[in-house]
Amino acid sequence: MKRVAVIGAGGSGISCARHLSRFPETFQFTVYEQSEQVGGVWVYDNPTPGKIPKDVRVSLQNGTKTSLYRSSIYKNLWTNLPKEIMLFPDLPMDDKQPSFLHHSDIKTYLEKYIHSFGLDKFIQFGHLVENVSPVPMGDDSSAAVDMVKWVVSTRCVKSGESKSEEFDFVFICSGHFFEPNIPDFKGLLSFPRPVIHSNCYREPEPFADKEVLVIGVGPSGLDIMLDITKHAKVVYLSSRREYLKTKVPDNMEWLPDVSELKENGRVCFENGEERSVDCVVLATGYLYSYPFLSEESGIKVVEGKRVADLYKHTFNVTHPSMAVVGVNTGYIPFPSSDLQVQWILAVWSGAMILPPKPEMIQEIEDIYKSRLEEGLSAQKAGHYLQEKQWELYDQFASLGGLKPMPPVIKKLYNTVCQIRKHQIMDFRENNYQVDGEDSFFLKNYNY
Repeated sequence: MKRVAVIGAGGSGISCARHLSRFPETFQFTVYEQSEQVGGVWVYDNPTPGKIPKDVRVSLQNGTKTSLYRSSIYKNLWTNLPKEIMLFPDLPMDDKQPSFLHHSDIKTYLEKYIHSFGLDKFIQFGHLVENVSPVPMGDDSSAAVDMVKWVVSTRCVKSGESKSEEFDFVFICSGHFFEPNIPDFKGLLSFPRPVIHSNCYREPEPFADKEVLVIGVGPSGLDIMLDITKHAKVVYLSSRREYLKTKVPDNMEWLPDVSELKENGRVCFENGEERSVDCVVLATGYLYSYPFLSEESGIKVVEGKRVADLYKHTFNVTHPSMAVVGVNTGYIPFPSSDLQVQWILAVWSGAMILPPKPEMIQEIEDIYKSRLEEGLSAQKAGHYLQEKQWELYDQFASLGGLKPMPPVIKKLYNTVCQIRKHQIMDFRENNYQVDGEDSFFLKNYNY
């Protein structure tokens, strides 16, 4: 019997629990969750209702960047992918529900998932993982997955009691949406107006009648811009290029990258224009961080932008008995985790064998360099997938001897992404119905 530790009870963590529970004679496992509930990033909290949240520059004191809020969910967040392709394959949702769901529906769905498969008993809520360290068991040059044991040290949040346990395998499912990426803009620290990160954004009402600058055009930046425009006087959306080719709110204006934040409350942009703003929202993404991992673990985070030496964004090359689930961005979370976890367990059970360490490292570096040569930034070259995700999923299935992801998921994903680019304000009004492994309907149209 092999012991497995799962760190985190968000979507990735409960996917691990689901598949581990299918092999009770092979794996004995424990899921550690810092909070008192499942859901991870889907758990909504609002400690400052009716107020502009804490200034993100508080987290820069003493040269540190610490998370202000554990969750990044805001009040009016709705999914930007339809439920028909973003849920776990073994638990569909009622067809009466719309395709695009409110964040509370996803939280309820995850709760239903653990109850439906009896996963509650495996989760230790209110337990913070403080340290994970390997204990050598053999020759470090070996590619075997059992060359080390893992000592996992935890602390009960309520009682303060600490304990350490030994495991054969470790799943890292702690997510990467909690340590804000704070760009070093000229004048940032002396700017007299509030500067918040999307991690802390919760509701649009505190921005009523204000002039707000949103920096970043990722999914969060666009959604928050749309949310704030319903109340603000004007919202300036800053990005490297004019991304939007669609109708936008009348009180939104696009501007290029920020060049300076001035002490008089004005913002300078790279085209030479200036605007006076009442607040800045940084929708500038997150940094990778695993503070509980020891240096000996083999997991290396490069400037917060990339987790180095992860074979196919999954296996710790140094110690393959540790795997990270959900490290990617620009992908479909739940179905991909479902497939990824099954591949990991196929390796850990001995049914599949990983390549030798030098081959894995060479592949990782070759892919990273090729993506840099394509013009991607260091952060995107690391784990951003988008069109690359389908090849990775096929590899998970092939390497794990698993059923591939149905083609309809790719078709519907790509369709929604195209519609979203041209109908940013109302793409969520569409409802879809999957009609088999390879087709879906949008209203009366068959794709």
